[in-house]
Amino acid sequence: MPLDAVIATKLAEILMVDTSVDITGAGAEERREYTYQTYQFKFNRGHAYRDHNTGPATNPRYAGPDKAIERAIMDDAIVRIVANAIPPVAAISLPGTGVRVHGTPIRYNLVRVVSNTSANGFAYIVSDYMVWQGNPGVLT
Repeated sequence: MPLDAVIATKLAEILMVDTSVDITGAGAEERREYTYQTYQFKFNRGHAYRDHNTGPATNPRYAGPDKAIERAIMDDAIVRIVANAIPPVAAISLPGTGVRVHGTPIRYNLVRVVSNTSANGFAYIVSDYMVWQGNPGVLT
């Protein structure tokens, strides 16, 4: 294996060691949990960070590593949470909540649920996310 590939692999392994992240499940139901800026987020990551039925172009890997995308989603979600402006959930293939990550439009769904384990009494679930294939101007 070329040296640059070895370095890239080791760097990826190091970046994945993050004690603030709890990963449960496997396959399509894998969930990743974060506590970020006092908010508790749960991502259905296994369902999101992959090729979707519409083809490989919807895989968010084209916008960057999964953690970078999830961080951008959390940053965007916190603005919506603070403004009390969480939009209703729609099918992931329809226009809705979105954020740009490294110039790539990412469509996501955000749901607030009651949680006894979070500091503010709520957890925020990102049930799905993918690269938006339509007009980025329709994302809210």
